[in-house]
This record gives sequence, structure tokens and C-alpha cells, in this order.
Amino acid sequence: MAELLILALLAFAPTYVDQATAGTNVEAATLAFRDTDIPAEVLLAMAYVESRYSPTSFSRMMCSKGKCKRVTGEWDKPEPPEGARPTFYCGIMQVGGDVPWEQCRTLMTDIRLNYLTGAQHLKKWMSDPRCRALKGEERMKCGLRGYGGGYPGIANLEMTYPNRILSIAARIRRLASKRSNA
Repeated sequence: MAELLILALLAFAPTYVDQATAGTNVEAATLAFRDTDIPAEVLLAMAYVESRYSPTSFSRMMCSKGKCKRVTGEWDKPEPPEGARPTFYCGIMQVGGDVPWEQCRTLMTDIRLNYLTGAQHLKKWMSDPRCRALKGEERMKCGLRGYGGGYPGIANLEMTYPNRILSIAARIRRLASKRSNA
């Protein structure tokens, strides 16, 4: 199955992955699936939306003269940007939050850990009482709302993030299925 997911990822996101990058991401997503039961296709879809599979993707608060704003982009330097303040969201799955810089760097350099942390974070949201009461896809959507928007996200039934993730996951699954039939 991993080989089919690699081929699917290459077909889905050729601008963002080559064979090696697809293999690394599929391996990490598959290992995270084994530990959390979050489908690898869902994790790969989240990684696409969050970072386009870039391990150096980095979101942070930048403050100057008493004003702060969220800034996103790539950051591969060993020190945080001057003026950056937690909360940091780090790496492929954009996990983190209120973490020290050292932990953020670890998440940016250890792709397996990033996927696993992201999957655990999603599973935690799915265990929130408001999500746990739901079944199947509705529970997954609730967890994805939490992942993408925190507590306000869970209540926001109009949030597009869950449908976007599940649509991309379904596309990756279809591409993998086409490869298995070829």
C-alpha cells in the first residue's frame, strides 16, 4: 500500500514532492497511522494543506512596537526570527502552539515526529466531548475543526478546513486505487 500512496502523492502534488519526499511523507504518515488509527491519506492531506510537505514551514507571531501579527513561511535557521514570539506552529503538520523554540526545531527536523504529533493532536481533538459524541466522518470533521481552529473551530460548523482535508484525502485514495488497478 505504501508504494501506491507514494505514486498517488506524486500524481497529486508533483510541484511539491519528488520520489524521495513522497516516500518520506508516506512512511511518516503510515507510521503515525499505526500508532493513532488516523488514516494516512488524511494525514497526507493535512500536510498538503498545512505546509505543502515542507518540513521548514513555520508560523509565528511577530511583534514590533507593541503590535503583533501572525507570519507564515519557511524558516530553516537554527535560531528563531528576531521578534518572533510563541505560539510557534512548526513543520509539515504545523504542530506546536505554546512550545519552546528547541521543540519547534525538533518538529521541523524530525518528519516522523511531526506526523505523529499531528496525528496525536487530531486524535485528542476527536476525543473532545463535543466530537466524541459523533460517529464516523462527522467525528473526524469535528476533530479537524479543532485541529484547524481550536475550541472556536469545534463550534464553527461553517469552517471549510475539514471538508477540504477530507476531499484531498479522498483524491489521494482514488489516485492510489487507480495505481493498484493499473
